[in-house]
Amino acid sequence: PEFEQVPPEERDEVQEQIAEAFAWRFFRVCDSGRFETLSEEEATQTMAKALTPERQQQACEENRARYGKLEALRLVEVARPKGGSALRIFRFRGDFTNSVEQPEIRVVLDGRNRLAGIWLRPWNEKM
Repeated sequence: PEFEQVPPEERDEVQEQIAEAFAWRFFRVCDSGRFETLSEEEATQTMAKALTPERQQQACEENRARYGKLEALRLVEVARPKGGSALRIFRFRGDFTNSVEQPEIRVVLDGRNRLAGIWLRPWNEKM
């Protein structure tokens, strides 16, 4: 799909805070090692099934080996799919202990503010 930036006047501050909280939560769980099943109140059914505690642990190990521990993140962009979708894509830059590059932490929320996707990937200016 094609994406467009959400203009500042259309951005939802509460939704941005929820997206940031999901990002921090994911990396704090990596620190604590307490991986839990996501509920369908906090994540879409597809996401809850895909991001099992085992998959969370695997992703944490891979990310920790590559980047280290998350120290800070900042919101760079909010986007949405063209065509009227309720999905919102929040693109954060992360500061990590073992990396000079600032990878992207992408959090996707559905229209009910449930987690619909989360990725850690090298930063690319273009989505």
